[in-house]
Amino acid sequence: KPFGMHLEKAAFDILLAAYVVNPIARDFSYAGIAGRELGRLVSSRIENELPYFFDIAASLRKKLGAGGLQNVLENIELPLSPILADMEERGIAVDKEYLGELSRDLSGIRDALTKKIYSLAGEEFNINSTKQLSHILFEKLNIKTYGLRKTEKGGVISTSASELEKLHHAHPIVEKILEYRELTKLQNTYVDTLPQLVNQKTGRIHTTFNQTGTATGRLSSASPNLQNIPVLSEYGKKIRNAFVAESGFLLVSFDYSQIELRVAAHLAKDKKMIEAFKKGSDIHAITASEVYNVSLEKVTPELRRNAKTLNFGILYGMGPQAF
Repeated sequence: KPFGMHLEKAAFDILLAAYVVNPIARDFSYAGIAGRELGRLVSSRIENELPYFFDIAASLRKKLGAGGLQNVLENIELPLSPILADMEERGIAVDKEYLGELSRDLSGIRDALTKKIYSLAGEEFNINSTKQLSHILFEKLNIKTYGLRKTEKGGVISTSASELEKLHHAHPIVEKILEYRELTKLQNTYVDTLPQLVNQKTGRIHTTFNQTGTATGRLSSASPNLQNIPVLSEYGKKIRNAFVAESGFLLVSFDYSQIELRVAAHLAKDKKMIEAFKKGSDIHAITASEVYNVSLEKVTPELRRNAKTLNFGILYGMGPQAF
């Protein structure tokens, strides 16, 4: 009885144990776990592998012990699972009327942007067509393409958001297109979609939390992904206001202060980082100050966001090209 009294619970415990032992593995199905722990190809008929259940459990228990990971499994991952189940069942309330009003606002703004883009282009075209957009930008308006990436399929100049950002100051139409795209994504992905995901019986949205979904130990969620609600833009923040608490309750937010970078500073014994944290300084602002060679007072929110991307990118395996 290495992981529990009941087979169903034992199977789930094995899944979590396999994740704690090897979080970078992609496949946490029973077949995937069995193949790794037994060190051989497993049968396509999974019932043929059930007799080896306790061999798999013993292998994982040995690895947990060798890695000093028993505490992580027993005191973090296992107690968390029933909490996540309760969160999934409880769901979260959404103000559908608010989202309806927001959708109408966004439609009006998009219509105005569309007219402005047509005016700057000198003609009407399908803004959502990459081919037509490319023609307008690079042929009709003759915007320089130096430094822009080409698509892998077809080898044409990319009009992705990351590439258009490079042309931000090349022509006024670029900024308007980026705004149009952002509002379109917000409206289609969130504002118009979230109300359709409300459960008719509970009046709430119920996501699924994946406890074994990331190599870093963070949670992920799906159907829908409620951990990816926008926050940076003005209208992204407005979408978050659609999530509400029941009468008599409040939604509150708790956040460790730069906990991952504090852990990194501790593990690396980085004197400069440790000193910054002890002083209560903003580590992202300090990084921005050094990267952009400006004083702390001149670090803008945009520069700080870029520095934050670098700081976390380094922690989570960003390569030299991305850096």
